[in-house]
Amino acid sequence: MTRNLFLAFALLVTVSSSAWAQLVASSELYGEGVHKFFARDYQGADQLLTEAIDSGSKDPRAYYFRGLSREMIGGGGEVDFEEGARLEASGRSGPIVGYSLVRVQGHVRVKLEKARRTARVLAAQQQALNQQAAPPATLPPVANPGATDPFKGEGVRSGEVQTMPETTTPTAPANDATTNPFGDEPKTDAPKDDATDPFGAPAAPATEPAGDDPFK
Repeated sequence: MTRNLFLAFALLVTVSSSAWAQLVASSELYGEGVHKFFARDYQGADQLLTEAIDSGSKDPRAYYFRGLSREMIGGGGEVDFEEGARLEASGRSGPIVGYSLVRVQGHVRVKLEKARRTARVLAAQQQALNQQAAPPATLPPVANPGATDPFKGEGVRSGEVQTMPETTTPTAPANDATTNPFGDEPKTDAPKDDATDPFGAPAAPATEPAGDDPFK
């Protein structure tokens, strides 16, 4: 078991090292090919860039500069322009592509930009079709709220009519002085005694008998 794992790991390292070495080699071939292109050695640039592509390079710039080299030789670079534009539109590279093409001008740059623009339009249309074809997202089923509702059964059941409880209007209590300390005093028809009325008129003085007055 341990030996098999060791062999698998060694094979993975070997493959990874080989792929890395191939990537480095294709990058070096691409750099040398671009250098020859700007040196106007278009035949040499075509050869080096072809070796880079054959070694597995997916860099759109390799196809661009090989197409540019062939255009400068005699034409026929449209195929490389289209393939490089397809790779660029698929996200294989970034803004570095535009930076690499700054020094390229003239009619060959017009052909190249036409291929890039067409590839971007096709990529956008394909993305829109993929979004339309994608199935709509479905929401998860909603669980029965009654299964976890602690108040289940306390509401109105299906088919029943909910009625409000009857209320009775409270009647005012009788005006009884014995039960209502703040009520009015009970009215009576008996006259009040002036002797007990502190604000009543004073009683007439009693007349004394005449025989008892010594000053009379």
